[in-house]
Amino acid sequence: MKDPLRSSPLRIGDSRTAAAFANPLRRKLLLALIAREASSGDMARFTRVDLRRVHHHVTALCTLGLVAVVRERPRAGRAIKIYRAVARAFFVPRQFAPAEPAPPLAVELELSLARVRAATSSGVLYDVDENGAARMRAVIRENLHAVPATEIWKILRLSRSDALRLSGEFAKCLRNYAKRENERGDTYLVHCALAPKRAHTQRGGNTAARRGR
Repeated sequence: MKDPLRSSPLRIGDSRTAAAFANPLRRKLLLALIAREASSGDMARFTRVDLRRVHHHVTALCTLGLVAVVRERPRAGRAIKIYRAVARAFFVPRQFAPAEPAPPLAVELELSLARVRAATSSGVLYDVDENGAARMRAVIRENLHAVPATEIWKILRLSRSDALRLSGEFAKCLRNYAKRENERGDTYLVHCALAPKRAHTQRGGNTAARRGR
């Protein structure tokens, strides 16, 4: 018989419960319990985390109403509790989502770019171009081996269709290089981004900007 409790996404209604999804271990345990029933011992083996720690977090998930005991496995002494997530999916509204820190990979990328800049640039040259416009340029040291690193910033005025096309080209380019991954090659962090500029999205008369928010 179909379980109505697990037939549709569960909407999270408070920040305390939403905080469980920001905890990597609790999130991993909860998502694992969507797919299967398991005991704390099963989860400890699955996550390779100490049993006491797993039991603590599973108990917390039960208290929050995200996980429930569905049955008990008999054994000598105390029976083993078997747990299951109370829904097949969980929806956390934006207002309850915890503030997002900078993702670890973003921090690592910024540090790596800073190291490359420090190793390849001897300073910054400030001058004006042929039209008298102020500019600043990094002065690259000579006779250095090329370092495969780059950071490009552009402000573009694009139609909605061009913005969608450019976004698709970013994804296609990364997929093509992902297919060419070489185990003997170096590991690189790659980040492509495209988003409406803040001032542009707040312009009331721009229909395309409003649709893209």
